[in-house]
Amino acid sequence: MEMLDVLPLIIATFALGATIQGALGFGLPLTTMSLLSIFLDVPTAAALNTLPMVAGFLFQATRGGQMPNIIRRFWPVFIALAAGTWFGAMLISVLDPRWLLGILGVIVLLFCFISFFHPALRLSPRMERPVGAAVGFASGVTGGVSTVHGPPLILYVVALRLEREDFVAALGTFFLLGSIFMAIAFMEQGVLTRENAPWSLVCVIPVLACMWLGQRLGRLIDRDRFRKIVLFALLLLGLNLLRRAVW
Repeated sequence: MEMLDVLPLIIATFALGATIQGALGFGLPLTTMSLLSIFLDVPTAAALNTLPMVAGFLFQATRGGQMPNIIRRFWPVFIALAAGTWFGAMLISVLDPRWLLGILGVIVLLFCFISFFHPALRLSPRMERPVGAAVGFASGVTGGVSTVHGPPLILYVVALRLEREDFVAALGTFFLLGSIFMAIAFMEQGVLTRENAPWSLVCVIPVLACMWLGQRLGRLIDRDRFRKIVLFALLLLGLNLLRRAVW
């Protein structure tokens, strides 16, 4: 299928994912990967996500000016995240397409589980760095395979019991640097190429526009109800990805 033939669907998918991201603070790669993989193969969908994710998370992570402090505190996480992302990007170009669909489906369902049930976790300050390094590597692998770094990092930050502002700043910085590492790894592994990079760049436009729209929308709607609707839709998409991986 030629990219130009499905460009309206691609633009609409990124517009939807960015609106959700702007309104709720999550949803961009989860939504876009779940929907794009219906009509594109996973490596192509991942390549298209690369530049919009960098742009979108830059928009989110730089708010508040806490990024330097987050990098100083969590530097072991970022080193491990870079290594895991490179390894995951290597896997995406060699794994069977059904395996990729299955991995993506599991990641989406894990995110829904975390968001629905809010597991009560606590991590002592003594274990912050060793656990952070392990979580960083695992998140890098999932991000390199699927562009979705979220579930392990979210569990880690929840377990640290950070204040809300620090929580948001930490996740924003994790996702931004993770997406930058992913872009570099995808270029090195031939996932992001001269052929598909321009299409990824085109998708930056609806992402930036609709993240701004989503932020305004988030002030007007019942965010808790909207969050539940989005999570239910992602749950169905995740189950569909698993179905396609098995049958």
